Amino acid sequence: MIFLRQSVELAAFEAARVAIVRDTTSAQVTQAAKNILDNRKVKDYVIKVTPSDFQGAPYGSFIQLEVSAPCKTNGVISSIFYSGQSMVGQVEMMKEY
Repeated sequence: MIFLRQSVELAAFEAARVAIVRDTTSAQVTQAAKNILDNRKVKDYVIKVTPSDFQGAPYGSFIQLEVSAPCKTNGVISSIFYSGQSMVGQVEMMKEY
């Protein structure tokens, strides 16, 4: 589960770094997280950007990235320990000028 936690946190961090740059699209943000998660073979993940219209957010506002993945489909040990739980990585960064 440590690998899964690191994966979702790293994906959230890298996607947030992309999101704070001027003229970035939501597709670019999502792709930054997907690249990490797919390379690490994380399954059934969800990527959420807040605010959803981050491109129009004023400079200096905070953008939050949340990446979650279910433990059951991403675990290497018995799923009875993690049944119904998800691992969540969350990062918040200030939009750049």
